[in-house]
Amino acid sequence: WQSLSSSDDGGVIDEYNVDKYVAIWTEEGLTRLRMMRFEEAAESFRKVYEIKPEAYLWQDGLLKYYLGDYHSAAESLAKNAVRYETRFMESASEERIWRDAAE
Repeated sequence: WQSLSSSDDGGVIDEYNVDKYVAIWTEEGLTRLRMMRFEEAAESFRKVYEIKPEAYLWQDGLLKYYLGDYHSAAESLAKNAVRYETRFMESASEERIWRDAAE
C-alpha cells in the first residue's frame, strides 16, 4: 500500500486510517470556522481534500465565501451539492443556495 500523506504528529496516513484523519481535520476546521479563524479553518479543510478529494465538506465553500473567494466558493459548493445528492438521493438545497449567492 502507498502512504497518502503524513499527519501532524508524524504518523502515516494510509487507506486504513484515512477516514480517521478526515474526521479529525473536518472537526478541527469546523471548530476554527465557528471561532472565525478562517485561515486556520482553510488549512484544516485543505488537509481533508488532500487525502480525500471526494470528501463531502460543504462548509469549505461557505468558508471560501467568507474569505471573499466567490468563484472558488461556488465551485466547492456545486461539487459538494452533487456529492450530497449522489450520496443521499435528495436535493442539496443549502449548498445550492450558498452557491447561487457566491455566483
